[in-house]
Amino acid sequence: MRRRRISLAVLSVIILVIVISILMFGSARWQLSMTMKGDAKITMEQGDKYKDAGASAVRTNKIFSSMKKDVAVDKEGKVDTNKEGTYTITYTAKYHNQKKEMQRTVVVQNTRPVITLRGGKNFTVYDTIGFKDSYTAVDHAGNDITSRVQVTGNLDTSKPGKYKLTYTATDDNGVTGTAVRNITVKKFPVPDLKPTNGKKIIYLTFDDGPYKYTDQLLDILARHNVKVTFFVTNAYPEYAYDIKKEYEAGHAIGVHTYSHNYSQVYASDEAFWDDFNKMQDVIKQQTGKKTDICRFPGGGSNTVSAKYCYGLMTRLADELTAKGYSYFDWNVLSGDAGETKDSMQILARMEKGVTQNERSIILCHDIHPFTVNAIDSFLTWAQSNGYEFKTLKNGDFAAHQRINN
Repeated sequence: MRRRRISLAVLSVIILVIVISILMFGSARWQLSMTMKGDAKITMEQGDKYKDAGASAVRTNKIFSSMKKDVAVDKEGKVDTNKEGTYTITYTAKYHNQKKEMQRTVVVQNTRPVITLRGGKNFTVYDTIGFKDSYTAVDHAGNDITSRVQVTGNLDTSKPGKYKLTYTATDDNGVTGTAVRNITVKKFPVPDLKPTNGKKIIYLTFDDGPYKYTDQLLDILARHNVKVTFFVTNAYPEYAYDIKKEYEAGHAIGVHTYSHNYSQVYASDEAFWDDFNKMQDVIKQQTGKKTDICRFPGGGSNTVSAKYCYGLMTRLADELTAKGYSYFDWNVLSGDAGETKDSMQILARMEKGVTQNERSIILCHDIHPFTVNAIDSFLTWAQSNGYEFKTLKNGDFAAHQRINN
């Protein structure tokens, strides 16, 4: 009997323990809750670092509220602080059949002044060309605040090395924007010119064509077995086939300009390269390959570009050189760019000009009949006086003039 009472007591204790365990630990007796750390909506500045505060979750016993246990929280979503936009971070916690979810909204915006560096953030400068800085700045509303830009940093264009310039502009609300330009100064690649041994060399160049007089010019050159350099355009696309004829005849082909419209070509760095690349495409279409020589519309010393974009020629001269191109100016003027339309005067100018140089780059234009009409006589004179004609190639004597913009 006593044994039976003991057994009943033990059984009662076991049942009680089971009941208490169910009440305390059964999944239905736990409440899942979640708390987001930080604000549910965050607005931040583009470029700043974002560190997510996260969220926490616990399960609490419904009967014994002091009994709590952490629950893992999964996070989904990313914030790209380099790009404006609205991003969502989702936090999720699960416990048996219970699920909690919370979301945080992160708005990335740019209210800082935007400073645009013409020529790019990384730039190569050559010691003989110099550097004319150019930039613009606008505030968040689009107002021009370029005059407020402060430039700091030491740049010595005469000394090869690496430099950094920092640009800072503050708007009316006291918000500051910055930009950094990394500048590499290099020695300008000086052509390795072999001695002429007393022989005078002529590089005869023709700009602005091909045009309807180009075929006549090619015939003249062929009769004298003289090779020249053509800096070509697409101003007269119906004569583009002559570029192929020039190339196949052994003449050098260089980029001059696609449009030859100064206001378009020199509107900006991007506008120049767009025009340049279009002309390269035309040249490749006609010759099968692109060229690595060019001549600026108006030459490297032109001042008209300053009407459209300050410092452009200085930057372009550096950029062309850094990209492996050679650009050429001239040291002899034929006078056909507006000075005269008389073939005899053109002939006299060229004859006098080449006598004053060991190497002469002559500027001519094959779009003028009065120029083409002077070439036969000039070639006869030059060849009879021992002059040697050559075509220009990358790294040759370039007759660079002073850059004025």
